This record gives sequence, C-alpha cells and structure tokens, in this order.
Amino acid sequence: MKATKRLLKAVAALIASLVLCIGVCLAWFATNGKVDANDLQSNIKSLNITEFKIEAYTLTEKKTTVEGEQTVTTYTVGESAGDTSVAMSKFGGLEGNSITALLLKFTFTFDETLNKNYEIYADCKKMRGEIKEGDTVDDVMHLLCSLSSVIDLYDVGETGEIAVGDTVTQTAAKQGTEVTDTDGTIISLKDGISDSALQGTFYCIIDYTEDKVFSQYYKALTIDGTSFSTPMDFFCDIDFYMGESSATL
Repeated sequence: MKATKRLLKAVAALIASLVLCIGVCLAWFATNGKVDANDLQSNIKSLNITEFKIEAYTLTEKKTTVEGEQTVTTYTVGESAGDTSVAMSKFGGLEGNSITALLLKFTFTFDETLNKNYEIYADCKKMRGEIKEGDTVDDVMHLLCSLSSVIDLYDVGETGEIAVGDTVTQTAAKQGTEVTDTDGTIISLKDGISDSALQGTFYCIIDYTEDKVFSQYYKALTIDGTSFSTPMDFFCDIDFYMGESSATL
C-alpha cells in the first residue's frame, strides 16, 4: 500500500512537471518581445591593423542531419544584413520556427608585415548574466537580459571566401574564459592570424542556444511581478576586438 502511494505521488509529480514545462514553452513562445541586438562593435588593439570590420549575413534553409554519432547542422547563406549592425530574429514568438542564426564575416587588413600573430575575440563584459526590469509596454513590464547570456558563437566548417548562396556548416561552439564577476567573459574566435598576408577574412555563426534562453528565463521568475507570460527583451553587450595575441587576454 505504501509503495502504491509513493508511486501515485511520483506519477502526480511527473504530470505536474510536464504541465509546467509545457506552460512555460507556450507562454514564452507566445509572448517574447523585441530583440535589441544591433550594433555589434568592432575594435582594434594594434597599430598595425588598419581595418577590422564586421558584416552580417542572414542564414536560411537550416538542415540538421545525423552522420554516425555526430549531428551536422548546415545553412544557406542569404543576403547581407549590413556592416556592424546585426539584426537577429527574435527567439520564439510567432516566428518560433524561423531561423535566427547569422553568419558574421570579419575583414581585416594589416599595415605591414611584422611577423606577429593576432587574435579575434568577443568581449561579453557589460551585464553578463544579469536580468532586470526593462521597459513597460502597454502596462506590461518586460525583462531585460544581456544577449551574451543566451547565444553561442560557432566555428564554420568551410575555409576560404563564402558567398551568398553557399552552404555553411555549424561546428563546435566557442568556449569562453571567465574574467571576473563584473567583467564577464572573453571568447577567443580565431587565434594565430599572421600579418604576413597583409589582409584576410574570418567567419563564425551566432545564434541563440535554447537551454541558455530558458535558464535565463527561469532565473527571471525570481523578480517580483514576473510570471510565465512575462516577455523578455535582449540587448547587445558584445564587443569584438582584434589585436596581438599576447595582448588580448
């Protein structure tokens, strides 16, 4: 009898958990608000670098296949979204099945050959992981979360120039190095770039990571006045730098 009661309690708890999870998903995807992810800044930390800029391209036709034990995700490169201004599609909402990823193209030029190595990295420092009250829209309080807390930056499997219409493969996510609680995270995107060629390009993919989005959303429920239907907006807190490898971290 005791075993039966324990079993019934366990089943009831499982059902409640499933209902709760479904409720969170439906509320999130139905109410997610705007995404303020514009103006990713490109900065130079070396006098020998004369140009360092970012251009974003939309990604379409997402395809995920399983090859052996490995999951492979590919996209088709769409049109340019503009220089240094990255407009990501919002996570969830009515566009829940749309593609949110972008291809970032970094172009750099050196003044002269000094036989030094350089690095491209992302500095996610302003409000990493912090969630706070945002704007009130139509009497509804929104939450505000840093973009770096809900995205990943991925390697691109292809080498050489990538053009509109090409297929790109998303590979491993870049790992960040924690700096301090207030300074955030440094993510090395590309190291060992030689100035011998005087110019070059580098590509990576930026996209939301579902488990990160939802983990932040759960954290936000500790703020007074929030519920499963509270919208969350993201702001861009990511700066991209290029400098000499020994001077970046």
